[in-house]
Amino acid sequence: METKRCTKCTKFLPTSCFHKKHEVKNQQPHFSIYCRKCKSKMNGCKKQLFIPKLTLSETDKAYLAGLIDGEGCIHLQRNQSKKSPNYNYTATMFVGNTNAVIIDICKELNLGYIDYRKQINIKHKKAFVWRLTSNPCRALLPLILPYLRIKKQQSELLLEYLNLVAKANVRSFRSEYLKKVDEIYCKIKALNKKGPN
Repeated sequence: METKRCTKCTKFLPTSCFHKKHEVKNQQPHFSIYCRKCKSKMNGCKKQLFIPKLTLSETDKAYLAGLIDGEGCIHLQRNQSKKSPNYNYTATMFVGNTNAVIIDICKELNLGYIDYRKQINIKHKKAFVWRLTSNPCRALLPLILPYLRIKKQQSELLLEYLNLVAKANVRSFRSEYLKKVDEIYCKIKALNKKGPN
């Protein structure tokens, strides 16, 4: 059964919300969502995070850490919609390579998805990109963190961001959350900066 969380009291329950029908004169009836725990009207409800469980050998952990250190990128993507003044952040990690064997190894983990880069020059080999979003990062990064060297700081910052996301809907924490996330974004961006220092 799908488990959801109220956006106000943040409680996870097997059936955390119910719908109530509202009828207004000369208008079509509509439904509002209410939390069973705190009885408050909900603008929506969040699904419980599904974090895949991985069982990796120490050799696999070290290999993946080396692959991400050498060919990977860990960053926070920041976007701003036209309707809201606040920024939206997306945790992303990807590995790009032209060797299909490496991508096949990544496929075996059943995490993320494989993308293909468009060939600008016909002389170039076909490039593959293994992309991971929030929940796959939550599953993989804690396992390979001790083996990382070059991308270790970015990984620690990204995990800190992912831990903060769970508290984002608590109103008393909202302003502190936005400030902290912006700090994490700036730090990761500085670590990923290319060119001379």
